[in-house]
Amino acid sequence: MRDRDIIEIVSSITKRRIITSLITGAKYQSELVKEIGIRQQALVRHLADLEELGIIKSWTEASQGGAARRYYDLSQDALLLREMVTDDDLGDEFFTIFLRDCLEGPDALKEELNKIRRLEQKLNKLVESLGP
Repeated sequence: MRDRDIIEIVSSITKRRIITSLITGAKYQSELVKEIGIRQQALVRHLADLEELGIIKSWTEASQGGAARRYYDLSQDALLLREMVTDDDLGDEFFTIFLRDCLEGPDALKEELNKIRRLEQKLNKLVESLGP
């Protein structure tokens, strides 16, 4: 991924909102249109950009009694984001770490997660040593 691609993602509120929405799980286009609040044509363009960059993946599934639905989810590399973000309070930190991963390679995000886990272990030991 090129620096220009990263800047495009960061500078686009819509692309950031799509990624944030998909952290909770796969969604089909109509769900994203309602949640993000943009026209379907604009959403499709943003989704295509994110898929081309390898941030998201898509597939089509038949729906019960209706037309097939196009689903979108985070790509395999981006799935680690679900482990790191469980609430909206981490939004800016999440994107900073995510972008660092994109710039430095696929192992950078895993290393960030390992650092957080090691810090958590150290804090737990410190709390235990302080006693009740």
